[in-house]
Amino acid sequence: MIDYFVVVFRKELQMLRLLIRSLVKFTQPSTCRSLNIAINEPHGEYQVTRLEIERIIAAEVKDESFRIMIVDFDPLLNKTTYAFKGWRSQQAFKLLSHRFCTTDNIVVLDSKNFAIRQVSLADFVSKDDKPLVHLLTYKTDNKFHELAGYSRAFFGIYHDPTVDFKGFPSITPAVLRRDALNGLEKQIEKKTGLSLIDAFMTHEALEHTTEFLLYNAYIESQDGVMAYYNEREPITQTFFGTSPKDDVGVANVYKLLYRDSGVKFSGMHRRRLARLDGEELSKFKELLRWSKLIESDQSFISFIESSREDIG
Repeated sequence: MIDYFVVVFRKELQMLRLLIRSLVKFTQPSTCRSLNIAINEPHGEYQVTRLEIERIIAAEVKDESFRIMIVDFDPLLNKTTYAFKGWRSQQAFKLLSHRFCTTDNIVVLDSKNFAIRQVSLADFVSKDDKPLVHLLTYKTDNKFHELAGYSRAFFGIYHDPTVDFKGFPSITPAVLRRDALNGLEKQIEKKTGLSLIDAFMTHEALEHTTEFLLYNAYIESQDGVMAYYNEREPITQTFFGTSPKDDVGVANVYKLLYRDSGVKFSGMHRRRLARLDGEELSKFKELLRWSKLIESDQSFISFIESSREDIG
């Protein structure tokens, strides 16, 4: 089985509702042990956000066999050392998901994700018990190529800036191994003398790293990525804030979502959701109707209006 793990901002609560609804609908009971939700808000906003999430869970989850737990990172945050940094702490929380999840493999999600088809354990873990990953090739002019260099340097791996780099994608869902996360945490503590979250938030050597590329560098420094993983085709097609950029790109993504039965998830970044209009808004509605995540045009309108109110 796997545990799901998601970090949520208060601005994403309606997207979290959609994610929960989709996981309840499409995840086979034998696949998931629990969904763990980490709230990424300053202390003053934590409790009110938690209450809102509890109301969402009560409304969306009727089957008690689907377990949802809200996990509290607040005790791990050293608020005397650094100011709250939402995007950065979101990444650190993912690297500490093994503190709360107990399965060998943890499926890390973002609130923008939602399932559109039946999801089984075989979508995340192969028959030989290795987790699955779709590795990306980062071209030398891609910003993540440079970030991979900083991540690899932390573990003493040479990174050639003139050669394309193949590594872990910086998108979710992502399957992370619990033993590798535990090893990564210990290595960071040993190298920096700080807790993982303090090091990730404040240490100069980690300033230009990302969670998934740092994780990739750690397993690369051990036995290599393919000793830990088997490769797969993409399991998700996501609409990011600025990508796809044009109508043709949008249309191509929707074609894949409907046509490719191996694509189990989609995603809609909140910045894109806030400005959806015209044909693209209509296509999003059709996808949610097709996957039976909304029941009517009115429920879609209510979802969009509530989401945009959250986003502000």
